[in-house]
Amino acid sequence: MERVDEYRQVIHRLLAEYRDWYAQPEDGGVDTEIIADDAHGQYLLMRVGWRARRGYAGPPSTCA
Repeated sequence: MERVDEYRQVIHRLLAEYRDWYAQPEDGGVDTEIIADDAHGQYLLMRVGWRARRGYAGPPSTCA
């Protein structure tokens, strides 16, 4: 079980690095959020917020 906990920590750290990398100061209305379900081993990085008076939600790869 120790190894699984180590993997979870690595995943959280990696997602935090991606979140920080995707955070763009000029994109003030859209935030990058980490959604984590450690109990089931499911992890997601999402961009959510407002852009040009429209709601936005999607994975970082579609946020260009």
